[in-house]
Amino acid sequence: MFFDKNDRELEKEIKNHINEKYESVPSFESVMSKCKGSQSNIQKELVLSNGETVAENKNKNLLKVFLPVLLIIAIAVLIITLIPSQNGVDNITKSGYFIIDVNPSLELSYDKSGSITEATPLNEDAEIVLYNFDLKGKKYTDAIDEIVEKLIELGYIVREEKNAVLTTAVNENGEKDEAMTETVKNAFTETLAKCKIDGEVLTGVIDEALSQEAEKYGIDAQKLDLIKRLESLSVEIPTEEYASVSIRELYHQLSEKEKEIKEEAKDKLKEEKEKKKNELNESIVGGLEFLSTIIGDKSEHKSQLDEIIQKAESGESAAEDVLTMLENMELGGFEIFLDMIISFKTGLEDKNNELNELAKELEEANKSLEEKYNERLEQHKQKEQEKEKNKANKEAEKADNKAEQAPPKPNGKHENTDTGKDKANQNGGKPEQSNENENLFDRQNEHSPRDESNQKPSKDNPNDYGKNPYDDNIIFDGILEKIFG
Repeated sequence: MFFDKNDRELEKEIKNHINEKYESVPSFESVMSKCKGSQSNIQKELVLSNGETVAENKNKNLLKVFLPVLLIIAIAVLIITLIPSQNGVDNITKSGYFIIDVNPSLELSYDKSGSITEATPLNEDAEIVLYNFDLKGKKYTDAIDEIVEKLIELGYIVREEKNAVLTTAVNENGEKDEAMTETVKNAFTETLAKCKIDGEVLTGVIDEALSQEAEKYGIDAQKLDLIKRLESLSVEIPTEEYASVSIRELYHQLSEKEKEIKEEAKDKLKEEKEKKKNELNESIVGGLEFLSTIIGDKSEHKSQLDEIIQKAESGESAAEDVLTMLENMELGGFEIFLDMIISFKTGLEDKNNELNELAKELEEANKSLEEKYNERLEQHKQKEQEKEKNKANKEAEKADNKAEQAPPKPNGKHENTDTGKDKANQNGGKPEQSNENENLFDRQNEHSPRDESNQKPSKDNPNDYGKNPYDDNIIFDGILEKIFG
């Protein structure tokens, strides 16, 4: 009768029950003082009808209530433990790095907290991306967001095109970190979707033939692809080192080799430019010396020729001076040498153009990182503006075509034309009265002139209606004539 109550209420009811019902029995307090053990021991002695003690029954009820709750909590803890957090940081157990390859190719190193410790460019395009761009100390998920935005800004990722990003994570032991690779892939996928970019994030090179070949060496297709790219640049990697060489090392070797090739190309440009300049100056000296002999010492151009020859012999660029002089030179009296002079001038122009092209290439190669960054940014802006312009032109053209293909409006009396609107404006906003009724009545009067007496027709005399300009038949005929001409 009182087994569902708490301990204090239970104790109170037992006390009252003993004192009221059993007067000869010692008081409850005296019983309690003589008992050895705690109140829980007494409760254990109170046996229910089913053989259970009060405490056992109470524990059973509590177990029924709290067991489902405990199970739910345990499952929740298990799920939180097994599923990575939204930013993926809880997944990181070791420091490492991950590579982003979109061409540009970048390497981002991170610590155990998921913060970026270093950003390394792996090619020239990556140097442009990372110019004046500090990622150190940022969570890798934030770094991914900012990198994608920068790639879009510089035009390496294009909204209207299908884009691909290759990424791989490697832990501090140099082993591919599959869990982190997947986490980075998910972060990239979310960022691309947020930026409304049509893109696919790959964690390996998708090439069936390459994958099959890679299996022979116990490596993946991405690593073999890098090895083959290096081999195409004359970098030999022994087959027995395929498995041990790291992705990072391959990317760094590739980066260094590409820089080396660029420097070699730059040096070659310098040499070629110098060679072209010398050939040009030799042509100038030979040609001008010949020209000097045919025009004679008394020519007004003699001193100018000597100055240019001197300039060319010293190694300075003199082609522009010669071409300007030849443009202004009067060649009258030298017709016999005219073809020769023209041929000399044409050859000089060709060689000078070649030299200028080499100078431009060399200037491009020697541009600073800041210049390259700004140039890339400006080029992308111009492309975007051109796209918007083309889009607007296409929409305008589409609208024009639609207007041309639209069926003409009927010429009925309900048609509202611009001319009618203009006339309405001229009449103070009121539409001009149509002459339709007036013309109709004029035609009616031609067929049935009014009676001179202007008397109204009599209803009693049906013949009078034949002379009436409002005769039904005449009005009907007039309407038909108006509609059908």
